[in-house]
Amino acid sequence: MSPRADPKAQKAQKAHAATQPKASVWVGANAGSGKTYVLVSRLVRLMLDGVAPERLLCLTYTRSAAAEMQERLFTLLADWALMEDAKLRDEIGARLGPDVELEDLSRARILFARALETPGGLRVQTIHAFCESLLRRFPLEAGLSPQFELLDEQDAQEIQQAIVARALVAAPAVSSSENGSEAAALQASMARLTRALSEPDLAALGRDIIARRGLLNPAAQTKNLQALAKHLNLPMPLGEPEIALEALARAYAKPAKKMIEWLAEGSSEDGKKSQGLARWIDSLERQSPRASWAIVAPIFLTDDGDLRKRLATKKTIEASPAMAAQMAAMAEAVVELRARLNATATYQMTEAIYHFAEFLVIAYEAEKRRRGVLDYDDLIGVTNHLLTGTRAAQWVLFKIDNGLEHILVDEAQDTSPAQWQVIRALADEFFVGDSERAMERTLFAVGDEKQSIFSFQGADPTEFDAQFQHFKRAIDEINGQLHYVPLTVSRRSTPQVLKFVDLVFSSPERRAGVSSQDHAIEHKAFREGEPGHVEVWPVEVPPEPQDDAEPWAALEPGAQDASTGPAILADRISAKIAELLADKTQNVSAGDILILVRTRSGFVEEMTRALKGRQIAVAGADRMVLLEQIAIMDILAALDVTLNRDDDLSLAIVLRSPLGGLSEEALYELAQARSASLWQAFEKAAREGSAAPEVKAAHARLVWLHNHIDKLAPYELLAQFLGAEHGHKLLSARLGSQIDDPIGELLRLALAYETRHAASAQGFLHWLRQGQQEIKRDMEGAGSAVRIMTVHGAKGLEAPIVFLPDTCRAPAKRGGQVNRLQFNAERLPLWRASKALLEPYGAEQVERQQELAKQEEKRLLYVALTRARDRLYIGGWLAKRQKAPPTDSWYDMMESGLGQGVGDGEEINARQWLAAGEAPLPSPEGEARDPLDEAARASVPPIADWLFEEAPRDENAFRYFGNKLFSPSALSHGDMPVTQPSGEEGEALRAASQRGKIVHKLLETLPDLDPGEREAAAVAYVARASDASDMSVDGATQTRLVGEAMAVLARPELADLFGPKSLAEASVAGVIEMLDGQKLALAGQIDRLVELPEEILLVDFKTGKPPQDREEPTPYWTQMAAYRALMQGVRPGKTIRCALIWTQTARIDWLATKSLETAMQQILSGERELQEG
Repeated sequence: MSPRADPKAQKAQKAHAATQPKASVWVGANAGSGKTYVLVSRLVRLMLDGVAPERLLCLTYTRSAAAEMQERLFTLLADWALMEDAKLRDEIGARLGPDVELEDLSRARILFARALETPGGLRVQTIHAFCESLLRRFPLEAGLSPQFELLDEQDAQEIQQAIVARALVAAPAVSSSENGSEAAALQASMARLTRALSEPDLAALGRDIIARRGLLNPAAQTKNLQALAKHLNLPMPLGEPEIALEALARAYAKPAKKMIEWLAEGSSEDGKKSQGLARWIDSLERQSPRASWAIVAPIFLTDDGDLRKRLATKKTIEASPAMAAQMAAMAEAVVELRARLNATATYQMTEAIYHFAEFLVIAYEAEKRRRGVLDYDDLIGVTNHLLTGTRAAQWVLFKIDNGLEHILVDEAQDTSPAQWQVIRALADEFFVGDSERAMERTLFAVGDEKQSIFSFQGADPTEFDAQFQHFKRAIDEINGQLHYVPLTVSRRSTPQVLKFVDLVFSSPERRAGVSSQDHAIEHKAFREGEPGHVEVWPVEVPPEPQDDAEPWAALEPGAQDASTGPAILADRISAKIAELLADKTQNVSAGDILILVRTRSGFVEEMTRALKGRQIAVAGADRMVLLEQIAIMDILAALDVTLNRDDDLSLAIVLRSPLGGLSEEALYELAQARSASLWQAFEKAAREGSAAPEVKAAHARLVWLHNHIDKLAPYELLAQFLGAEHGHKLLSARLGSQIDDPIGELLRLALAYETRHAASAQGFLHWLRQGQQEIKRDMEGAGSAVRIMTVHGAKGLEAPIVFLPDTCRAPAKRGGQVNRLQFNAERLPLWRASKALLEPYGAEQVERQQELAKQEEKRLLYVALTRARDRLYIGGWLAKRQKAPPTDSWYDMMESGLGQGVGDGEEINARQWLAAGEAPLPSPEGEARDPLDEAARASVPPIADWLFEEAPRDENAFRYFGNKLFSPSALSHGDMPVTQPSGEEGEALRAASQRGKIVHKLLETLPDLDPGEREAAAVAYVARASDASDMSVDGATQTRLVGEAMAVLARPELADLFGPKSLAEASVAGVIEMLDGQKLALAGQIDRLVELPEEILLVDFKTGKPPQDREEPTPYWTQMAAYRALMQGVRPGKTIRCALIWTQTARIDWLATKSLETAMQQILSGERELQEG
């Protein structure tokens, strides 16, 4: 037997092959095999080979992936720039291969600078970002406005909702106002759709049509419908269904009369069929063919449309085999007719979808053109049209081609066909024309079909291999090189975890659809010899209900939840996590643990509740729907009440929320005794002297909202309500810090709304509720908290310990989504009928969709299992009436895989076969830490207890005036003009401001110099400041400014002010309580401050023209009064004198104490308008 190959050497060899700069490369990368490492290495190798960074294009799947790649690249190049020669050679050889020869290492060292100085930055970006940049470069060629904007998701949803709603109401009216067959077709189509769908379902169909409008091209309607008719075995032109129904009547009316007599002599069951046939015969003359069909079909078909197993009882059949044969023939004709009718209906409904789509898409595109915007999907579609469907396409490609030499594609398995079309339009130009130049340009793609889990975003796992074959043919034609490089060595997971993954997908049945090629799935472990652990727990079975239980016991809080499978499993997982965290020898923190679920179902709430019940930190959901967050619902309910005080339900919600603070008993007492609206009862109760404090406080908050809702824009209204009016404080006190993300998103949306709409709270609420905004949270930065994520959300992440609880769901059911629009293998649209109305071709498509969903479920399982670094715990629960996990469920697949891993005769539990023991987790450096090293721990001084205590909160944190920080200098702005002059006056003002800055700087710095050095230093500084400014100061003015500063410094009575104990530009800050109890937060800088034994001197320099009357209060007195008040808080009881020094004349104005106190009183009473500094 040959010695086993070293996985580390294999990994290095494959990575080196993937970085060869002269060949195109297609990389199939197992999970955890280091695809980002390989991508960065190839970028570096290309740049080392002399490729200019601006000629590289690296396309990633997400913005976070692009950011991570750039960070890794710049970190690597920065390290190389400073690395010692010998170490740098070793690093380059290890990373890029021994064939990289660099006689001069300076080429590697300057790559960092070259990357930083790339014009426009390195093009490591998502394909959507690249398409946007391309459209901004060629807007006219693409038929766009040069100033086009991207449509916000919320605005896009609002437009789509409005268009769909208008279509439901106005389409018939629009049709009647038009001429010709198109109007009639649209009207007939809307009639069919409205008969088949409820209004919500029709609206959902409309949104789905707009989302997939690229596959519903009106120009291809005729061709696609002809292809559909062929699939449905329908003749064209399509005949009326009534003709087929009448044909059935003509063929079987007479035989049916004999069947009626024959069946009447049989059992009661046969008698019912006899009566049914009699009603059918009678209806042929009295009712329409459709009504007659509704009578005859149930005789032969089940509710699902299947042929009944028994058309007559055995005794009746034996009595007349000939009549039984005639009835069987009629049954076969009914089955064929049903298929024909259903096929016709499918064709007609698909045609109706096309007409509906044309109406919607035209309206949607018109609205976007009116606004000058594109939505997210347009970036790909319009770019494709630019590169392939316009007269300027060749010219655009020529311009792009001249600046592009190498394309790298990340996560190629999740790249949709439309996105591949963009890439092909660019890359196909590489491999045509000048063969010598074509050989110098390459395409690099890395992906893993096994991890293609985003079909709902258009991804197709078969495209990975299909695109490889496409480019292989193109490159072969120019005798170029395209290598396929598999990366099978995983750096992430331990051997036990990888072995388990291989076992799960070891049989052809279990790995079918995981990849397009039926090759064995094999992983090699880079971490050979390190311990791993896999446990498969028995499924949780909910207990049977007890017959003798008290009826009211089920109504107790938590009584029902505690006995369900999800609750039992959540409790078991939380107990295991608590055990791991309590055992310090395990070296486990909460941040090491990841719990993966398939959907954000009720189990997430159960799991969160169980973890919090054991005092285990848990991060919030990785994604959340904004309008489903409790804090947001409470805030919006408060706004609803403000807009409509008769909204009793919203008011009740607010009063029971943290914003109201009322108990259930208090709310009941308030509501049950009311004679009018709940608001009137609430207002009356709040005004009573004996009202509870929480009632008065809630009433004051809602009254504040009512008084300001028409005066403030939505953002300012929400910001002040959450800040100064304590809303955020109240919500966070009960709901915790998890409210921060949704509230931040709510405020962001308020700002976004104000940029495009009139600032109205009612309009904002309506706009907000048109969409379903999702918040994606960064769970990598969740800190030391257990993460609960969907498998989709965890793609690209990893964790030392992974729990997989949601494993007993039948995957085939995921294919049964209620979605009336489906697409066949050729991506042709097709109406999806209900089961009873399915014809054979439609049934095939449903089965195909279910099989594709089943295959994606397997790939989702692969992604889930490969997130684990060291340990994997697997559980599950059975639903009611389930006896075992469904066949092909995740649990069934994993249990079957483990069974295959046990050899014959082994006395061992399969569930523990891969458990190598729960060894301590390795440290970040890769070596296991010994938590029992007491000697080392004893040498570390103990940590002070206060480090673990929460910082004390300022209970008045939200009572600062305006919830803002003011500058004392800004307090004087109320006496000054707020507009800036323009023209000559403005130029003069800016010149004066510059001169003032120069004098202030001189008076700040010159006192630190010896008196004999000051003048020369001042002259030099003024000259430099003039040269550096865009507004030069002439020589005479320079001399004057120096003279002003020197004159002030020469005043003998100011010797202390400029002495060694004085401070220049002294920072001062504090809080002053206003007369109404609010606090005014102030912060600023005093030009000069000195503390003497008897007094403190505060001086502010003024470079303008001094007033004639020294005693007349000026706006600057307010500023100095604020400085004086702040210093009084720092040095109570000490005399504080304030002065203004007018530098033009070196005049000193000492400000009278009484005048300063008067100015301060105006601030504290609110008489003086305050402006933010």
